[in-house]
Amino acid sequence: MKTFRSKLFFAIITLIIAVLLCLGLLLGQLFKSYYINVIDERLSKEIQLVAGQIEEIGGIEQLTQEKVDQFASWLGVNVTIADANDQVIFDSVNKDIQLKNRKTISEILGAPDSDGQAGKVVGDDYHYFWKELNEGTNSYYLFLSAEIDEVKSGYSQIWWILIICLSLALILIIFLGAAITNRYTRPIDSATRVAIELAKGNYRARTYDNDVGEAGKLNSSINILARNLQDMEKSREMHQDRLSTLIENMGSGLILIDSKGYINLVNRTYREVFHADVTEYMDELYYNVIEYKEITELIEELFMTEQKVRKQIQIL
Repeated sequence: MKTFRSKLFFAIITLIIAVLLCLGLLLGQLFKSYYINVIDERLSKEIQLVAGQIEEIGGIEQLTQEKVDQFASWLGVNVTIADANDQVIFDSVNKDIQLKNRKTISEILGAPDSDGQAGKVVGDDYHYFWKELNEGTNSYYLFLSAEIDEVKSGYSQIWWILIICLSLALILIIFLGAAITNRYTRPIDSATRVAIELAKGNYRARTYDNDVGEAGKLNSSINILARNLQDMEKSREMHQDRLSTLIENMGSGLILIDSKGYINLVNRTYREVFHADVTEYMDELYYNVIEYKEITELIEELFMTEQKVRKQIQIL
């Protein structure tokens, strides 16, 4: 029964773990898409804000590197401005990555599918969002870029949150599943043990029948069956005692032989008449212990015909 309980519990937990893994992967992808959309929406609003600030101070001609660095510090992103010839005018990133950043910006502006007005590109190290600025006959391009490491850090945080939440949910489900499994398999376990005892002949065995539902009905029925079998066993023992007393004290000699020819009972009259020792007769084949040929032939005829035989025999 413990094997059944373990298999049931293992199957339920395996199914739940599979569901949680699928749910985690699905939620991870949904959160990832949501996080990317949040970053895009943030950069879209921030680039409008920076463009508005540049316009308020008098355009690109009045813009200084200090102001560009201030924008980048406020927003927590990199700010880059390039002209129509793909030449970078202002760049807030440090000198170690300016060259790579400017090369990426030149590739973005020179791409054949670029509409020349606005867009977004995900590079190897940065997530770019750009917008065209028109000042008279001159065109400039404003770039905001967020480091991919920051995006990856956000992904990592999302996955850790998912792992922790789903792990806690799994632990809670395991405890609840164990309690529920134990509650519903315990009556069956008890009923199984009692059924085994009844099969062994122990009719005094009982199971708890205080459970409700189908399990309670099962245990109650087993207890009723056990009581009936116990009553039947008591009645059989009583009749057996009465029959044994009757056979033992009857005036005629009697031998009880089973279908295989083994002697099961020899009454007192037979023992006295034939001077038989009961220990030599019990559980022995009749033709090995009965010395009188006339009696063994009568018994053989009875076995062969399976009919009532009545004869008068004279033994010398």
